[in-house]
Amino acid sequence: MHTKKLKHQSLVRDEELGTHYQWGLPVEVYCLQTFQSKAFGRPQAYSALHITIQGKCYPRRNILLFGCVR
Repeated sequence: MHTKKLKHQSLVRDEELGTHYQWGLPVEVYCLQTFQSKAFGRPQAYSALHITIQGKCYPRRNILLFGCVR
């Protein structure tokens, strides 16, 4: 079994968020108000307005989402 480490991250758009959710890939939640990373993990649920990671709901208008890319 081969393991490939993904080193590059990019902003996750709405189209890519569905892929991250479906495959269970982690995303990072970055707050635009405090300029800090708020969460890192698999999305449990998402919509156009909110995303839930590790049981906490974040409004999408106040955050950036970063995820691994190939």
